Amino acid sequence: MANNASLSGILNANDLATDAANFGGAAANVRFDEYVVTVDQDGASVTLEIDNAALVIDAPDLKTGVEFAQPIALPAGTKSLRVIVGQTIAGDANYKLTARTSLGNVALASLGVASTQQPSTGQTVSLAGILDTGDLLVPVNATTDYSLADEYVVKPNISGNVTIEISGATGTGFTPNLQLIDAAGVITNVAGASTTQLFSANSATRVRVLNNAAALGTDASAQYNIAFAATTGSLTVTPIAAISGSGQIEQNTQPCPPLPPRNLRIPPPTCATTKANRESLVPTIRPHRLTTLTVSPSPPATTRSTSAASPPTSPAFSPTCKPVSTLTARTTPMPAGLSVSMATTPSLEPPTMTHR
Repeated sequence: MANNASLSGILNANDLATDAANFGGAAANVRFDEYVVTVDQDGASVTLEIDNAALVIDAPDLKTGVEFAQPIALPAGTKSLRVIVGQTIAGDANYKLTARTSLGNVALASLGVASTQQPSTGQTVSLAGILDTGDLLVPVNATTDYSLADEYVVKPNISGNVTIEISGATGTGFTPNLQLIDAAGVITNVAGASTTQLFSANSATRVRVLNNAAALGTDASAQYNIAFAATTGSLTVTPIAAISGSGQIEQNTQPCPPLPPRNLRIPPPTCATTKANRESLVPTIRPHRLTTLTVSPSPPATTRSTSAASPPTSPAFSPTCKPVSTLTARTTPMPAGLSVSMATTPSLEPPTMTHR
């Protein structure tokens, strides 16, 4: 059975923005998530699954930007794969992504975006950037081509025009393009490497730098300079980049044999099982009041009666044996020449038995 790893996610306004046409849908502003799949064996193939049929899974090649077909046979020496989960219809969407491998182990980790440098503030801000395989991967057209990309959050303190310009671009096949993404996820595509746009005061706009056609991978990284200039007031620019998020790994390992049951141990005595408490649980058999038995010669008896106290028939089954005040004896033959008298203590009048 192939190893597999799964992660649950949700597409919402906090995610990266793109055009639904890039995923084969009608033009609309939609969101997408990114993941990294990693295997530990050369020659392993990967299969991707998602439990939401309304969503799209893409697996672009970082070097060419072209999507792999499933099952994905990783190139020799390649053990990682970028995965995109996108949507063709705008709106929040929950899903579960699963990656399976035919050989060895597989890991699945999400990629998010976060600030990678301290914000820069001024009327003009200039920064140096580079596109490489550690950057975001974003769709650029409906034929499933992808490009590496950087993003910057720009926030002016006064409403007005802001000019953005890329210069000094180097890298084989790198023709820089710009995209502006407002807080609602609306994308403005810029033809070329510079633009002037109206920005609202204290409103964050994301500026995306990408290649105009395909990805730039390890064989063709690119460098550039980017400048932001406000006509009035100042602006704050914060670079953001891809960061590793949550993930998990599941391995093909044989289950361990069950452990033998542990020997039961009797706990040491506690206050509930001390000698005094144990003795208090034993029924108490109190002595009977019969204290004297006298046998003397007497004529044979035919009947006898008494009102003396006598023990219960089965004292052993009673926790507390109480004296009985009255007892009528059964008729019992008495040997000739014997008489019996009994005394109880305490008693007002000792009972007697007389043979007639």
